[in-house]
Amino acid sequence: TAAQAHITLVYAGGTSAESVLCGSTGTQAVSTTATEYITLNGKEPADATEFYTQTVMPLAGTIKKLFVELSRSPANGGGTQTYTFVVRKELVDTTLTCAISETGKTCSDASNTFTVAAGETISVSVTPSGAPRTVRPRIGVIVLADTAGEFVISASTSDAMSNSATEYAQLTGVEFGGAILWQATETNADVLGQVMDIKRIYVEFGTAPGGTDSVVLTLRQNAAAGNNTCTVSGSGTTCNGAATDTIANDDLLDTESAPVSAPAVGSNLVSYAAQVPRLVELRPDV
Repeated sequence: TAAQAHITLVYAGGTSAESVLCGSTGTQAVSTTATEYITLNGKEPADATEFYTQTVMPLAGTIKKLFVELSRSPANGGGTQTYTFVVRKELVDTTLTCAISETGKTCSDASNTFTVAAGETISVSVTPSGAPRTVRPRIGVIVLADTAGEFVISASTSDAMSNSATEYAQLTGVEFGGAILWQATETNADVLGQVMDIKRIYVEFGTAPGGTDSVVLTLRQNAAAGNNTCTVSGSGTTCNGAATDTIANDDLLDTESAPVSAPAVGSNLVSYAAQVPRLVELRPDV
């Protein structure tokens, strides 16, 4: 019998402040002729519109160590074919970049870094040259948070939430059709949590609600409203809030969107800053 399933994993980095953001285009190839953008929020096709693929950072830190792997090499047998990948901050190229040419399938940049502040956005561009073969990239970067133990939970989507009814979306990952989608049924949006504290919410809209209209975004925990919430109103396109939601293993989590009046709606980015409990080392007296 078909049924919904939830899976959760723990990444244990070698440094307490490090975590990973990664993404792929899934079964969809990137363009062989034009620059596109790839999400670091899971699996989603590359897009010519950068906003759809951005991550709004809910914490301050340093982005470093770009790694890229292709499904196959760019080489098509004539000349030099290349895909160049650049991590971008606030729609501007950074120095964190690498390129894959000819028979290669991987590249990395473990030298360059850049800092981010909470509320800033990051994205990854991919630019082809020399008419390369179609490929499907997988990408990862390291986030070194200023506060040890903090990490990013993020989602981005071109799917507009309803402007007349409450809906729900996954905190991260991929939903039906290869993109995060707002759902009328909350259980379709739930993701499985592990022990952590969720401390901040950051939201950015591609379209302002307009007038006196607004949209309220709230973390949900086991089908109940959490403490992290913020409101995008009028001509604004961003909001953020700080509170503590203590999450236990197997808690079900999602983001609720509640429109007020009839706001204009469009693409949206939602991120949370979370922190794992500190591990205390106990040693006998000597």
